[in-house]
Amino acid sequence: MHVFTLTLSNFKKIMLVTEYEVYYNSWVKSIRKALGYSNLNDHYSFVKPKKILGEGQFGEVRLAIHIKSNQKVAIKVVNKSSLKFYNYHCLRNEQEILKISQHPNIVKILNVYENTDYMYIGI
Repeated sequence: MHVFTLTLSNFKKIMLVTEYEVYYNSWVKSIRKALGYSNLNDHYSFVKPKKILGEGQFGEVRLAIHIKSNQKVAIKVVNKSSLKFYNYHCLRNEQEILKISQHPNIVKILNVYENTDYMYIGI
């Protein structure tokens, strides 16, 4: 049996159950698409061996390759467990400012990916 539960904004829960894995996978794929979910590994591949371009207070910047274009990019990898609440929100503010900045001497954010442990900022 394949089961998962959706919790709606009003805290009402919907349980989806199927005995067929193909239906389960289809549901998960459709829900992820509707929510705008995207996985870093679907778009970028980190260069091996690990190539660190720089390090800072909250993480490191690593070299990666955009899979479709084969273009080199820098990805800032931030370990969220090392962030205090204030620092996390400062990082979010930094992202929003960089997204709207339009200047040749200011780095442009390409994408932001986040999971429970890490935040990945493509620059």
